[in-house]
Amino acid sequence: MRRLSPSETRLLVIFGCVVALIVNLFVLRWYVGARNAALARLSDLRAMGVEYRSVVAERPIWEARQRWMEGNPPQAYAGWQTESAFAEEIQKSLQKEGITIDSQSLRESRHEGDLVRMELELSLKADLEHIVRWLYSIQQPGRYIVIEEMNLKCLDKGDTMIVRLRVTKIGKMEGVAKSS
Repeated sequence: MRRLSPSETRLLVIFGCVVALIVNLFVLRWYVGARNAALARLSDLRAMGVEYRSVVAERPIWEARQRWMEGNPPQAYAGWQTESAFAEEIQKSLQKEGITIDSQSLRESRHEGDLVRMELELSLKADLEHIVRWLYSIQQPGRYIVIEEMNLKCLDKGDTMIVRLRVTKIGKMEGVAKSS
């Protein structure tokens, strides 16, 4: 093999440097991408760690709620008798607060596992203060009544409001065949 001339040596060194530079650029690009992905993953893991620590910190609260739920189970569901009793209970509570019922509709109950959701759609007319008092009175612990949907409109310029809402009571299935 013959010896390279000085210009060929220079050209070989320049070619080697260009190849090394290109390889370094690809390696650097891969490294920066991998580092950014690792930093993003680390950020996600830190956020998950904060969330998990908050869940662990809330554990005594949720355990206390579980014990309360076991000590105060929902009312047993006995078909249409329970649904009509629920509708009567809501009507009486509305009359007690002096709230006018424009319309009401008892919807078909929904079964979710061993729980039953009895829904009553209402359209009411009353002062805002009476509506707030009524909402507070029906949503007490142990009653298992939830306001799922509510639309509030002011009637005229006074405090009189028209409220359309869906009130749901949760009951527990006990020996009743599921119809849905």
